[in-house]
This record gives sequence, structure tokens and C-alpha cells, in this order.
Amino acid sequence: MTVQYEPPNQDAASAAAVSGCCAPADQVSCCDASAKAECCGTAATGSSRCGCQAGDAPEEPSTPIPVTGEQAPETFGGPAGSAGLPVVVIGAGPVGLAAAAHLVERGLEPLVLEAADRVGAAVAEWGHVPLFSPWAYDIAAAARLLGTTGWTSPDPAQLPTGRDLVERYLAPLAATPELAGRIRTGARVVAVTRHGVDKTRTIGRDGRPYLVRIDTSGGVTDVIASAVIDASGSWGRSNPLGASGLPAVGESEATPWLSGPLPDVLGRERERFAGRRVLVVGMGHSAANTLLSLVRLREQEPETRVAAMHWAAHEP
Repeated sequence: MTVQYEPPNQDAASAAAVSGCCAPADQVSCCDASAKAECCGTAATGSSRCGCQAGDAPEEPSTPIPVTGEQAPETFGGPAGSAGLPVVVIGAGPVGLAAAAHLVERGLEPLVLEAADRVGAAVAEWGHVPLFSPWAYDIAAAARLLGTTGWTSPDPAQLPTGRDLVERYLAPLAATPELAGRIRTGARVVAVTRHGVDKTRTIGRDGRPYLVRIDTSGGVTDVIASAVIDASGSWGRSNPLGASGLPAVGESEATPWLSGPLPDVLGRERERFAGRRVLVVGMGHSAANTLLSLVRLREQEPETRVAAMHWAAHEP
């Protein structure tokens, strides 16, 4: 889909003049006074500089006008934002849904885009792991939305597991009337850019809305948004084993023997680890939780061997 911006009430002749005037600031040819005034504003008519310099260019309109015969990106009505455009939230996990709840409370229009087929999909993959923060710190504006539905708040001092967080909080929150119609699952965001600009067209960039490209089972769709909140998280993008953020030599060849963070060694992945020699690489919470689970597994499966190591990077 292709869209373009066109200043209102402008014929082809004046458009050509503006095009010449709005060339890059380091162009060698200058505009005539009338063209420069039209492009850069009347304050620039006496300037001897070539083209529209910083501070000269007027803000261009943000209303997208589709090219004839082509489909325009989706727009959504709403009470706030740039011309009623939505605020796109990437990810329907704890942060994404909390952001959407706060946006609704402030009278803004959220549109939550989730790549998976359900909310909280990433959290569900480590559903066996307890959080290290109790319920009291896991819910906020979202709880106020849930309070109108008869939802019972968990014990604020209790430590939920990832599964608890999805089943007792995220799923009910996504089903509230305020959010249910504003969440799209199976919608993977593949690109975010400013609408109507590129590497050679940047005038008024800061004032333009965003264009969010979405890949779904039905094809590719573009959505125009007033703002974008990236709450996609880092799950599924593990750190490589090598130092300095690079894969270790031979790491790609060893992929069949590698496991991602927080494997369910006492549950669905038990057979992969029981009775085997396991090396845990890391020094964070994920590594510590995995080591604790492996120690419990060894108590049940004495042939299991566990070792741990971590990389420490030091500045010279």
C-alpha cells in the first residue's frame, strides 16, 4: 500500500516550485523569492541562503491522502492523539496491557498488536517460574478496569507464577469491554516509520504520524498512529554465548544441544535434562532459577550432572 502527503489547495505549478525550494539545505541553486516564501514561509524571503534551512520550513499537514487506485493505511477514530489516531502498543504482555489500560484512563485510543495467537504468550512459556515481585507490584491501572467486572484481586503479598499472571490477570484484563476490541492477536509488527518521509524527504518529520506495518495471516496491513509504545520485550532473543554480544565460535553448529532461558526442567522438558550432564551459562535470575530446578531434578534423578559458568567482561 502506498500513500502520499500533498499540501491542500496547491496546483501542479506551485507544487513544482515548492519541490525546487524544498530540496536539501546544501543545494547549490537558490529559489526565487516567491517560491521560497511559499515553501519556507514569509520570514525567509529576505534570506540569502539556498533552500529551506533549519527553522524555515513550515509544518506540513498530517492528513494522509491515498494515491488514486491504491488502498490507504488504516486509520482509527478516537478522542485524542494526532487527528484522532490511535497509540499503537506492540505486545500484549504485562507491560503492553498495562500501557493500554493507562491510555484508556487518559481518554486516548490504544491499539494493541500481539504477534502470537493469545495475550501473554511469552509469559506463558515460562509459566512454571515464580515472579520475584508480589501481586501488589504487578497490577495498577489494569486492576481498576478489572474491578468493574467482578474480578477478585489476588493476595497482594503472594508471589505469582507466570501461569498465574496469564490466567488470573492478563486474560481477564484483555477480556474487559475497554480493551477487548482494541487488541489484535496474530498481528506481527515488522516495521515502524514516519508516515510520508524517507531518506531524502525529511521536512516536517517530527510532526508527522507513524506508519506501522503489520504482517497477519490475511496479508500485510499499514496502520497510521499518533505514537508507538514498544512493549514487545526481549523473550525469544537470547544473549549469545560468546563475549561482547557475539556468538561463540561453533555456537550455531551446537544449536541442537542448546536450550533457551528458563526451560521447564521439572515439567514438559524433563526428559531432555534428566540423567544428562547439563551446563548452565549465565549469572542472572534465569540462570539461578534454572540451577535451582536442576538441583531438584538431580534429587529425583541422581544420574543428572549440573555445572555452571558465566562470562565476565572487563574494560581494559
